[in-house]
Amino acid sequence: MREKLLKEYAMAAAFAQEHRDDNPDRLLLSAARWPGFDMKIVASTIESRRRLITKAPFWASVPGLVFPKSISSQQCSSDLSSRHKALLAAAFKPDVIADLTGGIGVDCLAMAQICKSCHYNEMDFELACAAEYNYRKISENNNNVNVGNINVTNFEASPDSQDFMNWLKNLSPDLIYLDPARRDSRGNKVFLLEDCSPNIVALQDKLLCFSETVICKLSPMADISMVLSRLRNCALVQLVEYQGDCRELIVVQRRGYEGLCRIEAVNLELGDDAVLECGPDDARIAPAIVPESGIVAGNFIFEPSKSLMKTGCYGLMSRILDAGCVGRDSHCFILTGERLEQLGNLPLLRSGRLSRILETAPLSGRSLKEFSVKYPCAETIARNVRFSSEDLRSRLRCRPSDKIRIFALGADSARDKKILIAAEIF
Repeated sequence: MREKLLKEYAMAAAFAQEHRDDNPDRLLLSAARWPGFDMKIVASTIESRRRLITKAPFWASVPGLVFPKSISSQQCSSDLSSRHKALLAAAFKPDVIADLTGGIGVDCLAMAQICKSCHYNEMDFELACAAEYNYRKISENNNNVNVGNINVTNFEASPDSQDFMNWLKNLSPDLIYLDPARRDSRGNKVFLLEDCSPNIVALQDKLLCFSETVICKLSPMADISMVLSRLRNCALVQLVEYQGDCRELIVVQRRGYEGLCRIEAVNLELGDDAVLECGPDDARIAPAIVPESGIVAGNFIFEPSKSLMKTGCYGLMSRILDAGCVGRDSHCFILTGERLEQLGNLPLLRSGRLSRILETAPLSGRSLKEFSVKYPCAETIARNVRFSSEDLRSRLRCRPSDKIRIFALGADSARDKKILIAAEIF
């Protein structure tokens, strides 16, 4: 079965390379013209390669790779985030790494560069065969990429699988990595850790018996407090951001660790160092509130990035910036020009967005009408008010802009409690 599948992959990969500019949907409809080829694999390979050009350009650059299931390329890590996780793993100096949920193999290939032996496991047999085939192709085309230390296996990663447990026990890896699938058998998204596959909650005790360190990639939508309540021995939670969005939540568990879990926000476009480092208790500290006299033209409004906001550590950000929030639930800070100069090239600032305040007004129908005339083009942000950012855009009847931002914010210190701010993008 395995050898037959590898031959099918070789044929499909060659056909996909020859027809890489064709429409994959049309190829599927015309499958009868090429009875010797599995056109589903061909179409998936063409579609995946196009997606990987921007997401994982190294993988897109290697000729002759095969991607039998397009959803695996949708859900795989980017080259940038896989390198980050490999650097994170390298800090623990592992000789042997086991990737329990290999997928198309992006993370495992990155991990293989920092250890002596890397073991790829994938529960889906077809994907495991594709990874074996692709690693061979990568080895043929890239002498500077270490692929020879990767071993491919196909076990059901489950507490009930004795074969899997025996394999892991005999392997005794220094570090285990896994990225549980966040969809059920029908393709629907799941949100509880227990519903992911494999079930990391049920597996964690055994994994920590076999390995000193477990690194798990979770949904960026996962609630940090929920994660910490279900996973034990958590030493680190990282919120990883790039291209303006929080992309991954990474949890590091260490055998026997009983200390406080460190929480970090990392912006990969600024490097691999944390732009904010905090503890779980920091999320309980309320930020300072800027007085109404500070929300004036000439001052600056700072919006933390999504990864920074997900930490919930607004009190810590307030102390670092020496700046107050407009409102506790508005998550926007006000800085003077003088303070901005003092902060200089602070990574925390570079991870968010700055705007220079042009004018402010109490949030009312009259001020909305006036702002709509003055600012026909603007980006809109609504927080801690009874309508959304899109609703604000509709009320202002403004077109998108990369020069002006209009905020509708709940302001704890303002007399009318709701404030409208027009700001120039800085």
